[in-house]
Amino acid sequence: MLAASIGAPELSLDVSGPAPAAASLPSLASAIQTAAARDPLVLEALARLQAQEKTTAAIGARLRPDLLATGTLSGRAGGATSGDAAAITGGGFLPDVPNWDVGLVLSWTLFDGVTLARRNASEVEEDVQKEEVALYKERQVAEIEEAYVRASVANAVLPALRSAAAGAVANYAQADARFQAGLGNAVELADAEALRTDADVQLALGVFAIARARAVFGRAIAEGL
Repeated sequence: MLAASIGAPELSLDVSGPAPAAASLPSLASAIQTAAARDPLVLEALARLQAQEKTTAAIGARLRPDLLATGTLSGRAGGATSGDAAAITGGGFLPDVPNWDVGLVLSWTLFDGVTLARRNASEVEEDVQKEEVALYKERQVAEIEEAYVRASVANAVLPALRSAAAGAVANYAQADARFQAGLGNAVELADAEALRTDADVQLALGVFAIARARAVFGRAIAEGL
């Protein structure tokens, strides 16, 4: 069953050595802060919100005025003979009488219903994206708090399970000594062995519960990403 659960090619698989201890729990505040910076769903929602905000700004930029600059410069005198019969230098193709002009053109659309409607629709979409981000964050905090409580409870129960297992081992040793000395019977010894076995099983389940709760908590805070 162990080999099949982890997809091992061998037909049977065994374990050796103690199981790795679960990582310690960080503080709840730091866990929430870490998750906010790593959670893929929150990051995706924030990216969509930023893209929508830029879209709104781009649409709104169409309503701004356009400022254009214009200018011309002419250095030709023309090829025609002047009234005083003065000679034109270079046949009119060399600069002789510089002429120039500059100007500014301001263009501003007073009303653009289509652009205004597009901007308003984009702003509404922004509000939807903001609500989605808030929803993801609230759901994230709820999952983290639940996982944190479960992991804390599992850690709190473990000392009692270890004490029970140690007491069951001592009880079995005492029952075995009584049986060896002829002061006890096989039923007492069997009961002590069953109690020790049950305590070991409960301790193993408690350790597994801690590891599982810690893994769920690590997934909730996007640990390792």
